[in-house]
Amino acid sequence: MDKRRLVILGGCVVAGIAAWAFAPGPIAPLAGLITLCLALWLCEILPPFAPTLLLLAVAPLVLPGRAATLAVKSTLAWTADPVLALFFGGLAAGAAARKHKLDERIARLLIEKSGGSPRRLVALLMAGTALLSMWMSNVAAAAMMVGGARPALEKLSNSYGRREALVGLAMAANLAGMSTPVGSGPNGIAIAALDERVHLTFSTWVLFGLPLSAGLILLTYWFVQRRLPRTPIDLARGTPPVPLGMGAKFTILAMVSAISLWLGEPLFGVPAPIVSLALATFLFVTGGLDADDIRALDWSTLLLIAGGVLLGRLIESTGLLEVAAAHVQTSAISPLSIRLLLCAAAACLAALMSNTGTTALLVPIALRIDPSPAAPVLVAISASLGVPFVISTPPNAMVVGEGVRGRELLGIGLVIMLGGVILVALTGPYVLALFGLR
Repeated sequence: MDKRRLVILGGCVVAGIAAWAFAPGPIAPLAGLITLCLALWLCEILPPFAPTLLLLAVAPLVLPGRAATLAVKSTLAWTADPVLALFFGGLAAGAAARKHKLDERIARLLIEKSGGSPRRLVALLMAGTALLSMWMSNVAAAAMMVGGARPALEKLSNSYGRREALVGLAMAANLAGMSTPVGSGPNGIAIAALDERVHLTFSTWVLFGLPLSAGLILLTYWFVQRRLPRTPIDLARGTPPVPLGMGAKFTILAMVSAISLWLGEPLFGVPAPIVSLALATFLFVTGGLDADDIRALDWSTLLLIAGGVLLGRLIESTGLLEVAAAHVQTSAISPLSIRLLLCAAAACLAALMSNTGTTALLVPIALRIDPSPAAPVLVAISASLGVPFVISTPPNAMVVGEGVRGRELLGIGLVIMLGGVILVALTGPYVLALFGLR
């Protein structure tokens, strides 16, 4: 570990010790543990699953008023949330798509459909990236499309156009995750926080998140297309794709069926987590995935979401949020100002740190200040708006590696973050109220 990481780690430990020293006696050890894990998540100096393991190991020993044996059962039960099953299915589908090279087929098809027009090419590639990012991690979606489109993008007649196209792909991957519950880790934490208060269906989330996501992606395209060249691209035909194997066909069938059941949850009555488990089971049974592929699943993301769920439960057990909420509610701050503050805090923290860690920190606070079901959703959506910097998201870092400059991400990223936060805070509660989330 280099000196910089050691200094940051030392700072996290000091923050935990300070919280331990200043918190009330019975909850002091737990407050110190929570602060340490939050600091580790937000600074991102350790693998994202490491603070989850630390919470699981130490929390049973410091939970106030509980014997360690009973506390172990409580903490493990808190992490066994249905949202993990929901994400597991999405991760399995993404792994199957990569294994059978469905990503390359999508990129090839979109490039052929562009007819050589740079603007149409970028529009189709952004749409394809967004479509993938709705159902799998934004990292996987961006990697698939950047790799598949690289030969066509290199034929753009100027470097500005290529870089702008890559900015569009990165933003499409970042923003599409807010469209579905399985698209981004913050969504899962919000759904888990609401589970005991209201059942938030898959389709309800999509009806709220998809129009917002689509609007912001269209805004991004409007920005990037202005600098695209008008000279047509010579799209020489490559080798024809290998015919689809049975594994690829079963993967397509499984994903189409799962998406239909997810969106039709109110109609069919099958909970989305059960559909996800059935999707993963079908893929392994039919050969879409095999025993070796299970190692390639993004277990780190699952552990990170589990840690966020556990952190929220532990913060609730301290009782400190009730004190903070009472102070805010007795002050002269208007509900709109509170929403703006929470949404802005989520976006700004997520722009610099982990968006899932940010959501894990702010969702319990939001629920104490504003107990309506809309509060966690607005925080999670706002965390997905933290996209302006090179370090904000993995897709941003990925396209910088392809030659994009930080200031090119910053220009559109700030517009999306600031405009999105204001839009979500002003309209979010009223739109969600239309779906019964009051």
